[in-house]
Amino acid sequence: MGFITEEEVTTRPSRMKRKKGYGNKLGFSIFQFILKNIGLYGAYGILFLVVPYYVIFRPSVYRSSKPYLQRRFPEDSFPQRYSRLFKYIFTFGQALIDQLYFGFVGESKIKLDFKREAEILDLLNKRPVIFLMSHVGFWEVSMAGSARFHKKLNVMVNQAFDKNKRKSFYDLREKKFNLINVSDDYGGMIEATNALLRGEAVGVAGDRAEGWRWKTASFLGSPAKFPIVAQQLALATGATIIAIFTSKQGKYGIHIEWKDVSTEVFTDEWLSKDEKIAKMLKLYSEALEEHVQNHPYIWFNFFDFWKM
Repeated sequence: MGFITEEEVTTRPSRMKRKKGYGNKLGFSIFQFILKNIGLYGAYGILFLVVPYYVIFRPSVYRSSKPYLQRRFPEDSFPQRYSRLFKYIFTFGQALIDQLYFGFVGESKIKLDFKREAEILDLLNKRPVIFLMSHVGFWEVSMAGSARFHKKLNVMVNQAFDKNKRKSFYDLREKKFNLINVSDDYGGMIEATNALLRGEAVGVAGDRAEGWRWKTASFLGSPAKFPIVAQQLALATGATIIAIFTSKQGKYGIHIEWKDVSTEVFTDEWLSKDEKIAKMLKLYSEALEEHVQNHPYIWFNFFDFWKM
């Protein structure tokens, strides 16, 4: 069970300081070439050369991964943690390759399995929906796959961030959703609110508090900051929040699970606005923790999530 504090802060995303990521334009171009000419397993094979370099010769990789691995596997010795680091970074590389591959082939080869798909469709037909995403596995693929619901989808992103990494996904395939730029003076909130009031769907990340109004919830045994953008939008528009979590199934399968983290909260008329936000956040953080416990190597968190 988690807990919530009332601490909050507001910062416009346009003033956010972005952290340097791993990978570069040349690297992604190489993997694109290999995927097109050799195939998926050929690209996986390159990881056996690339990952040891990052794990052994880039100390920042261990430092940035340590806060998560240390909390997820608290009993590990140093050698065990380094062994897990290799698997963690290798899985991260596979996920990037899978998303590039999906950008080329779409659902012609990659099977997307939405859990209780009919229930999602029913919710979308009744009211606007907020897809609360996490940096777990293949969130971008799950958003593209949401086109099957025939509901216009708007995804809140900083469009200047990781553009090279997402080039294949956004540019080489038919667009399946509209992008809302959160770098404007209002963090994209006005555009997102208007979209929901029109009955459309909105996707937003739930595990990156940097630059947003936030609250603190317990996660993997320690307090961590989570953004409350989705919860604020839901209160303003009456939208349902669906937390989305993905995992890999075999070579060509992606399983998409979800949890409604708002309906039971809205039915409690005695809760104040802040209490509703706190309870929705608690339901989300607990669902994320459960998914991370079941799939420990696919939550891609490369900074100290607990000391933001």
